[in-house]
Amino acid sequence: LSGREFKRLKMERANFSKANLDGAALFRSNIQRANFSGASVKGADLNRIDAKWSDWSGADLSESFLFEADFGNANLSGANFKNARLGKARLNSANLSGAILDGVDLRDARLAGANFDGVRIRGARMDRQNFREMKLAGVDFTLSDMIETDFRGANLQGAKFAGVDLFGSNFNGADLRGADFEGANLKNAILTDAKLDGANFDAAIMPDGQRQN
Repeated sequence: LSGREFKRLKMERANFSKANLDGAALFRSNIQRANFSGASVKGADLNRIDAKWSDWSGADLSESFLFEADFGNANLSGANFKNARLGKARLNSANLSGAILDGVDLRDARLAGANFDGVRIRGARMDRQNFREMKLAGVDFTLSDMIETDFRGANLQGAKFAGVDLFGSNFNGADLRGADFEGANLKNAILTDAKLDGANFDAAIMPDGQRQN
């Protein structure tokens, strides 16, 4: 099925488990509750798909195009989204536990209620994203672009922000205990009422613009 076109089709509950769909085009297709677990979907055109409640656990979606894709309540656990384009995608209440999101473009994506347990999201583009009150303990954001991002009230215990651009981001009331901000840019960031016990700010640029020794 590699390279096939399935544009605008209705494939609710279809079974593509472990299928090879590399480079396939499913643009605007309705694949609600479909099974793509373990499938290879590298470099596929999945722009604007309706994939609510679908299963992509362990699937390889690297380099895929997912603009405005709707993954509401989908199972994306352990999926590989490396370098995928997820701009304006809807991931509300999706299960992303253990997923790899290195290099993804998540600008303007909707993430409310998504499960980020054990997610790795290095070198991603997430400027002005809304993570307010989300559970992000231990998430690895290393080297990502996250300027003016909203982390108010979020649980970020042990999260990794090494080398991340967090200019103007808001951590008001966030739990940052044990978080790693080594070399991060926190200029103009808001840390009011944040829990900072054990956080590492070595070589970070602090909110006042001064670099921490």
